[in-house]
Amino acid sequence: MSEESVDYDAQYASDSFWFESASEVNSNYVDVFYLIATEVSESYKGRQEVYNAQLTDAERESMIGEMRFLESAWCDSINFFSPYYHQVTMHGFRKGGDVEQRAYEKARAEVFAAFDYYMEHQNGGRPFILAGFSQGAMLTLDLLKYMTDEQYSRLVGAYMLGYRLSREDLEHPHVRAAKDADEKGVAISFNSVAAGSLHDVQASLWPLVSQDAATCINPVNWRTDTATACFRYSGHDCAVSVDTNLWVLKVAGVDPAELAMEGYAPMGNLHRGDLLLYIPYLLSNMKHRAYGTIQPPE
Repeated sequence: MSEESVDYDAQYASDSFWFESASEVNSNYVDVFYLIATEVSESYKGRQEVYNAQLTDAERESMIGEMRFLESAWCDSINFFSPYYHQVTMHGFRKGGDVEQRAYEKARAEVFAAFDYYMEHQNGGRPFILAGFSQGAMLTLDLLKYMTDEQYSRLVGAYMLGYRLSREDLEHPHVRAAKDADEKGVAISFNSVAAGSLHDVQASLWPLVSQDAATCINPVNWRTDTATACFRYSGHDCAVSVDTNLWVLKVAGVDPAELAMEGYAPMGNLHRGDLLLYIPYLLSNMKHRAYGTIQPPE
């Protein structure tokens, strides 16, 4: 079967294309449909490099680490669903142009099919959260535009970790930027860079994820102005605020080398931190938006 004629319905009817959660689905919980980041740098068919992951055992092992990490953080109060997909490799993004576009279109088609399967066979009519990190956040934004109005009416929120919202994105009726910690159906978006005299914010931007940003929100204090919020990370006192000119988060107190993506993002960019820095605040907010409290219903 050619790539152009893949039976996505059959693909996502197979358990092998879904993360196997350690927890049973609780009908009183809200769901999260989570899309992983780019976990595969390069992929090959034989000796030829291709620009979509091939979902080999080794590639799946790198992907499942992120899935397990998020499930362990969230599954005490949220049902966790996460599909495997033939994601664009880092080399695919680096190639750019038509190569990147074709690879991304394949990944997007799979994610749409996985979401359709989830809605028909797994969701059971429950409210749900969309969430994704990095490439997964790009695809989450696409899903937000793709879903039906009825599905959107049950959306608790769309958490796009490490990806921007542009003015064009905000013209879509399903894409409403979050302005506080409470409203449902909104899009939560942010990118982080290191603050301080040693790091120029402009030079630390990674255009792939932050170019054309028109808004963002601080996931610690849930404000969109420049008010600073303090938090702890890896034993350090940190502070984060919104740069309302560039629409990125400026973070003080974090060692950029600890979160560096050498060879991809500039030093001072904290893209990896868009997942790691704010995990407890994201979970608390998901529960708050879903349940009106930090605890799920009995």
